[in-house]
Amino acid sequence: METVHEIWVPDYDARFHCKGGSCRTSCCMGWGISLTQEEYFRLLGLACSPTLRARLDGAFHLADHPTPQRYALISPTWLGDCPLHDTDGLCMLQKECGEQALASICRCYPRSVKADGQAIMESACSNSCEAVIELLMAQEAPLQFIRRSIQGPPRPVLHPAGGFRLPIREACIRQLQDRSAPLQDRVLRMGAYLMRLESASAEELPRRLSASLQHHLPETGAKPKAAALSSLCNMMKALEPSSPSMQHFGAAALERYGAAGLSGQALARYCADSRQFDARFPLWPRHFEHILVNHIFYEDFPFTDDRVSFSGEFLAFCGVYALLRLLSVAYMTRHEGDDDLADVLAGAFRLIEHTRFYYNADRLMSAEGLNHEEGLYALLAL
Repeated sequence: METVHEIWVPDYDARFHCKGGSCRTSCCMGWGISLTQEEYFRLLGLACSPTLRARLDGAFHLADHPTPQRYALISPTWLGDCPLHDTDGLCMLQKECGEQALASICRCYPRSVKADGQAIMESACSNSCEAVIELLMAQEAPLQFIRRSIQGPPRPVLHPAGGFRLPIREACIRQLQDRSAPLQDRVLRMGAYLMRLESASAEELPRRLSASLQHHLPETGAKPKAAALSSLCNMMKALEPSSPSMQHFGAAALERYGAAGLSGQALARYCADSRQFDARFPLWPRHFEHILVNHIFYEDFPFTDDRVSFSGEFLAFCGVYALLRLLSVAYMTRHEGDDDLADVLAGAFRLIEHTRFYYNADRLMSAEGLNHEEGLYALLAL
């Protein structure tokens, strides 16, 4: 049963509203949406109009290995759309039967309500929603997190770092929001902070939590940068099949920079495109700052995947930054407006926040040799 909870949210939360039929890339498109066993049978027996009933009867199929939590999946149309998505861009089920008739995933997205034990702690919004990206791009001041009331079901989440989890995450956010340094340097400082924690003993950890480290990205030669660009394209080739809805954006980058044997030419082209992007979108560091901070809060970074160490989490985070940069630079060579930039950024997070990105990126980037200083510096310098 849903109740009202006092929880931590980003400061844009009260301004967020679903765009409904005006959304350029609906959350109904290109994703596999699952239903619980209770939701599946409730919708099969729902009292509704004959038109909606015909849609509902063909809208779902059982999962290959059904569980009570993931019992059935929505069967997409040949266009990859939800069969309940009406021509006006709205949901037929919600229009006729109200929001409470929806599956929980449809009611909550893009919010993710997290709990620790029985006490609700946070509600975060995913960057995979274009409306969230648009709010973040419009924001000037550093993102803050405030307490507010929200209605929703608790979703217990186990946090492996106990009492140190929040201070570590908050320190990562502080590093990224220090605008006295270029964004790439801030990412590097955050990584140095995490490495310092990873090497700490249990006795040293409390003292190291408040460490403030100064690191600057060194000059990187053309050869390492060309290798980093090639490795990033290889990583994207391996990851993009797991997120069909972002393959359109990945294809634009691979077409321009991913040709085998052309790493030097690809780097020259990328550098020219990058300068053009920086000139057209001078506020991109601020946009990326907000987006990365929101991502940290949403994913509970650096505790995104309990199978990945702090060093692996940082390596994958560098992959997040580099992937956003690569996709944006490539896509905006053929597009112009802020809406286009929001689309490519939201598309990237359909991969980053809704697949096992951190686990896979850590391994792929290590295999590509990006887990050493030279490779990592070159990646951040792209």
